[in-house]
Amino acid sequence: KEIDLDKPEKVLNKIARDNSISYLALNPIFRERARNEEGETVWPCDGHWNKRGHEWAVDALFDYLVSQKLLGN
Repeated sequence: KEIDLDKPEKVLNKIARDNSISYLALNPIFRERARNEEGETVWPCDGHWNKRGHEWAVDALFDYLVSQKLLGN
């Protein structure tokens, strides 16, 4: 059986949408960044973010907050 790696994000997006909560989908951002950068973003043993993954998430959140004018650059 094939695992849908996007399923958790789809579920979170639906919950956020149903409750009028802002949601930033990180999978597309990570995939785009991975095209230009080498290195793992998750621990191979369990798939949770490693240090690089957390750094990428911070960068994505910062860029989002700046783009929404919720934070100065």
